[in-house]
Amino acid sequence: MIEFCYRFHDFIDSIDSALCDNIDTRTACEEIRRLIAASNCYIQESSQSPNITLIKNIALYITKMFDIFGAGFSGENIGFSAQKSDEDINRESIVMPFLEVISNLREKVRLKAKELKNNELLSICDELRDDILPNLGVRLEDYDIGDGMTRTRLKLVDRETLLKEREEKLRAEEVKRVEREQKKREKEKLEELKEAQKKIPPSEMFKSETDKYSAFDEKGIPTHDSEGKELSKGLIKKLLKLYQTQEKKYNEYLKSSANNELNGI
Repeated sequence: MIEFCYRFHDFIDSIDSALCDNIDTRTACEEIRRLIAASNCYIQESSQSPNITLIKNIALYITKMFDIFGAGFSGENIGFSAQKSDEDINRESIVMPFLEVISNLREKVRLKAKELKNNELLSICDELRDDILPNLGVRLEDYDIGDGMTRTRLKLVDRETLLKEREEKLRAEEVKRVEREQKKREKEKLEELKEAQKKIPPSEMFKSETDKYSAFDEKGIPTHDSEGKELSKGLIKKLLKLYQTQEKKYNEYLKSSANNELNGI
């Protein structure tokens, strides 16, 4: 440990020398990188008994150097996080306890609403999360913790940011809603076409296709194409299968219609 402590001071001297040499930041950053690598090796070699004070001093020194380079914030904290003004800190310390009470109460209401399957109460809980709190600059997030349980996260965020996020969410939901409506209409249209297809007698199903066929047998199955040329046996066989399928659908339709008439539908 003593040896690594000396090495730490050697790194400091090397970094100071680089910065005194016409502010050689490239060499200084390289020395910082080597210091970080050496610190990681020291922690691994020390196993469960590294010198915490030494590691903390190294971390504070690196943070201080990055602050000098303009990449960090002044202070006694290790690493880099968003800098908060005294006003923000005071505001958070004042309002957060109240927000936590509101969040906990909302969670209890949500759980009871789920138990009672009360969609109105669930909607009110969602309104608090999605509409009311964002207007106050508060982000409330629900997240799963397993076994059907949830927890919430609270954070004070710029109101405009939250409102923008809400607008984006609403737009995404609207796109999904339109897509669902489109799929629903397409499905309904397909069902209508299927129902209409069932009502066509098999003897009439090919006769409307005058651009393909010009002659038909007694059942209505095409025998000649639009130019008067006789159809091949293979094609006639395929058309016969289509005829038989339509015949089955048509008979089912007639049977269903008859039953509906008997039942007064």
